[in-house]
Amino acid sequence: MKLHKSAYMVLGMIAMGYTTGYEISKMAALTSRFFWAAGDGQVYPQLRKLTELALVEGERQPQGEREKNVYRLTKAGRLALDEWLTSVDAPMWELRDEGLLKLFFADELSTEQLRERIEVLRRSHQRAIERLRQIEPIARTRPSALLTQRHGLALHTAALQWCDQITDELSAADPTGAAAAALRTIL
Repeated sequence: MKLHKSAYMVLGMIAMGYTTGYEISKMAALTSRFFWAAGDGQVYPQLRKLTELALVEGERQPQGEREKNVYRLTKAGRLALDEWLTSVDAPMWELRDEGLLKLFFADELSTEQLRERIEVLRRSHQRAIERLRQIEPIARTRPSALLTQRHGLALHTAALQWCDQITDELSAADPTGAAAAALRTIL
């Protein structure tokens, strides 16, 4: 059975012990968002779909004056998660980075404007590194979470080094000149 990739994220979060939609959304926003963004608009529809497919079961439990749905994996849900985790199919890989999209069209900018765009990217990667370091105590609770946290650190560190390298290489270029001309001299 093929499910939406976010459904597998939900199954995995439930397997880790995050059993309500709120807990899943909160943990995804804190951890997996670095490599798989999934907000409430994906989590709750996936929980409904997984319930319809009998891959999870929800039980209403009181929580103060309200009730909450607490989910658990069914045998079929555990099997679906295990099949996905052990699949030899090539994993989907997608990068969506607005900063890189802007760089793709940066020929229209001046060299100084290009440097400014690269500095924005640099600060973004620096913030990501800081956030990844902040969640390390959480990641340390699960070796596989720590593994992905370290992957994120390596990617953002490499991107940060790339930003520094390009900025250094552009330092000799005329800041008012065309970015495209400056890039031709360094690439």
